[in-house]
Amino acid sequence: MKTTTTFLAALLATGLLVSSVPAAHAQTWRHTDATGDVVAQDQTDDGVAEPRVVRGVKQADVVRLTVQHGADVLQVATTLRAFGGPDNSWDLRVVTSHGDTYDFQRCEYSSDGTKSTSSRRNGYRYQCDGLRISRTSAGIVARVPVACLDIPYRLRVGVQARVIYPLVADPRDRIAQDDALRTGKVTARKPRLSPWIVRDSSAR
Repeated sequence: MKTTTTFLAALLATGLLVSSVPAAHAQTWRHTDATGDVVAQDQTDDGVAEPRVVRGVKQADVVRLTVQHGADVLQVATTLRAFGGPDNSWDLRVVTSHGDTYDFQRCEYSSDGTKSTSSRRNGYRYQCDGLRISRTSAGIVARVPVACLDIPYRLRVGVQARVIYPLVADPRDRIAQDDALRTGKVTARKPRLSPWIVRDSSAR
């Protein structure tokens, strides 16, 4: 009887110990996008042709998305096969557990060589101090202070890349677009969203 009682007590203690351990927080979420799924639209005499997948196009082709939701910063990195067109934009959408939608965009313009970064909250422009969206050797990385997002417990993200460049031996232009979470489909300015990604309050 004494042995049984000791065993039951040990089981109870173990159960209490396990139940007291907090659930693991997801800090990093990764996704691999299909290669060669860029949706292209060519300029025509009548406007713009119907969108179609052109597998040989490297411009704007997102192949990898990595999201780190840390204590102080949300970092979203995309690897692209190429992103060097004269006019390009990179769009990040963040939906938080508070019910807010944030849109961050980085653009480059060939007309004057300028670069710009913009931020919107629920459709309205707002200032996000500390926001950084930068080019890297592999693609684009955004660093968003979680304070700009009202420090949400969890969030979802979506990314799109877009490049406009001239066709070879043709005076017309091509628009190339890719959604990091869709294959061969793009709805402009409405990226598909990731699963919920929990904030890791211990990661800095």
